[in-house]
Amino acid sequence: MVGIFIQGIKDGLHDVGLKASVIDIPDMFPEFFGEITVSGKIRKFGSRYTLIARAECKANLVCDLSLEDYEDLITIELNASYLASSLLKGKMADGNMGEKEENIISEDAKSIDISNLLREEFALNLPMKRIAPQYRDKSYEEMYPEYAGHSDAGTEDTTDDRWAPLKKIKLN
Repeated sequence: MVGIFIQGIKDGLHDVGLKASVIDIPDMFPEFFGEITVSGKIRKFGSRYTLIARAECKANLVCDLSLEDYEDLITIELNASYLASSLLKGKMADGNMGEKEENIISEDAKSIDISNLLREEFALNLPMKRIAPQYRDKSYEEMYPEYAGHSDAGTEDTTDDRWAPLKKIKLN
């Protein structure tokens, strides 16, 4: 569990800074390793807590172009609101809360568990296209000129004659 200690804090803006291991978060994606660093602010106003923070963690990824392993630092923004209440838990079960989703915590909670928030945000911020830093500015043709499809013979046609019948097919 990764938690932000809130017991006894007064209304106002407070600094948040914590470090936790990836192992502390259940069901964390296997790409992430090492330490998670969270820094930001939490605002308490009555029974409401608002968290605005930034978290960082390293991920071990495989480059889509070169199939090399590389490490990348994944940075996420955390924006969450929590309500300390014991009465609203029954309303949540009945479905009477309406459409707005609230994160309900106990009035006597000592900390806010942000493990699920961290896991979900880090999972959403994994890059879809994983390119190692040394290849990000290069095109495929620069990396692999032998497979780029450019003919070195100049004007010589290197088309295979076995594909000629396919050119006659009309798809209309």
